[in-house]
Amino acid sequence: MAGRGRPSRATVYKRLDRAIQELNQRLGGLPSPAEAQEIWSDIWHLEAHHSTALEGNTLVLKEVQALLDQGRAVGAKPLREYNEVKGYADAAKWVYGQALEPDVWNDGHLLSLKELRQSTTRP
Repeated sequence: MAGRGRPSRATVYKRLDRAIQELNQRLGGLPSPAEAQEIWSDIWHLEAHHSTALEGNTLVLKEVQALLDQGRAVGAKPLREYNEVKGYADAAKWVYGQALEPDVWNDGHLLSLKELRQSTTRP
């Protein structure tokens, strides 16, 4: 029966290609990283807050923003919670940065599924 179940990989790629063409033609493509800096900053704050909150961190979003933007620990929370958010945010910022300017270990090619599988099976 056609139309049931998961679409084939070829179908998904065709849909993706059409969506990218539409994005580029109708909307002029994606903004440059510099143009999108404010968007990424908001995502960074929200990600640091929500991801650490899922693990039980009690800092509210305003406390996370003050910590990340001003380096100030506002509120009366345990130092461990501020360090947890700061550590997570630093790691996330590094990951975001790799999309813009990869370190020397990256050869510019995408990570293949084979490489990923090999890296997870090594001791």
